[in-house]
Amino acid sequence: MKARSIPFKNTTFQAVSGWEKGKGNGISEMFHFRANCSVVGHITMARRIACACPSCTETLDAEWIAGVHPRDQPAYKKPPSCVFAPMMKADEEDLNKWHFVQLAPIEGKCNDDELDEFFTSVMAQRTKEVESEIEVGGTGALASDTEKKEHGFHLIEWTSVPYILQEPKKVFGIKDPVASGNVVCEGVFLQRIDHSKDWYEPQESTPSNRPKKIVVLLQHVLSGSVFLKPYCAFARSTLFETLRSILFIRLASRTAVLAYTSPTPSS
Repeated sequence: MKARSIPFKNTTFQAVSGWEKGKGNGISEMFHFRANCSVVGHITMARRIACACPSCTETLDAEWIAGVHPRDQPAYKKPPSCVFAPMMKADEEDLNKWHFVQLAPIEGKCNDDELDEFFTSVMAQRTKEVESEIEVGGTGALASDTEKKEHGFHLIEWTSVPYILQEPKKVFGIKDPVASGNVVCEGVFLQRIDHSKDWYEPQESTPSNRPKKIVVLLQHVLSGSVFLKPYCAFARSTLFETLRSILFIRLASRTAVLAYTSPTPSS
């Protein structure tokens, strides 16, 4: 294969910080790497052993806190009972701790045009994946200003299938109209029930008061299909019985929610 046929050949990055000084702390010693789209900047997480014990997987599944550096995220704290913990200790040092490595383009080896082309290619592929997930009446997750939304996204009920703009049009979250040729979709927000964390419901719809439809850019959609746990268990209860049931389930399990608000993972 000729070098010129290799895509994105000139997009080389290097680690500029995050490795601790000393022997055995470089990239060749690490075998578990993770990335997260919620991280601001070019930061990757690395540790020595990719342990999948219950303690490690439960820790890594912790909910992401918007606006918090990876090193302070619950997901990257030391697992309380990792099976490798007794073997991965040097005095009091945890040898399987996470390293938070800052990456940056290597001067002279990273072409800005190729890098832009790479990001454009990734976004185009992701847009196709999201487009295939969307169904009218289904629910999706739309990226939001993480400082204003607890989970970093809105829940939206789709009212149309995705389509290509034929002319410039204003879309949610962007001040100026976006150009024709972009793929968009229409929907209405689900509203969160007051004083609740994970409970959502459709907006009230009457002949005189219809929910406002919005147009969203598919590049801003985190997931086109979000799994919702229905509230059918309490639909026919009296108000008293409903409140009592909710209280019981809330105390028994924090995962009993009207709508579980984690987007369905996509490959």
